Amino acid sequence: AFISAGQNALQQNKSSREQLLGQDILIDVYQPRPRLVIVGGAHVAIALNTIAHLLGFRVMLIDPRRAFATAERFPDVEMISHSYPDKALAEMGITSETYIAILTHDPKIDDPALRAALPANAPYVGVLSSKRTHEQRIKRLTEAGISPELLARIRTPIGIEIGAKTPEEIALCIMAEIVAVRNGVR
Repeated sequence: AFISAGQNALQQNKSSREQLLGQDILIDVYQPRPRLVIVGGAHVAIALNTIAHLLGFRVMLIDPRRAFATAERFPDVEMISHSYPDKALAEMGITSETYIAILTHDPKIDDPALRAALPANAPYVGVLSSKRTHEQRIKRLTEAGISPELLARIRTPIGIEIGAKTPEEIALCIMAEIVAVRNGVR
């Protein structure tokens, strides 16, 4: 009875008070902190890191371009990887609490990130791109054997539309969409 009540609370992601075997029992649910994996260390990533930390996310950065992914630019990220995203994502693992924002505009980096992220159970995979760039990406990934169902998981344009222009505004849009997905709103 105790195990069943605990499993039910976990599935609902909600703490509860239960009466079990004549005892008043508190079942308190603690989920791991959500993790944001940022692929690409440019200006939007700096702002995204800051906002994600304010919202309680653990942040990890992947960028094989060493000039962009430095401890000086990202002093408070949990991990910086200079590997290509497919290798880095495989090493760090993707869970149901991993949200992925791909920001490089470079198919040599973005495409491997998508090939690793789309089949995994990450609830959010967003890519910064124009409509034309995304159409070209879909063509490349389709030719590489990625199914239409997996390609449909890509969120682009990334973030909630508010007419953002600055890196900080774009980062705000991205985190707003991630929080909406996490809370079951989008």
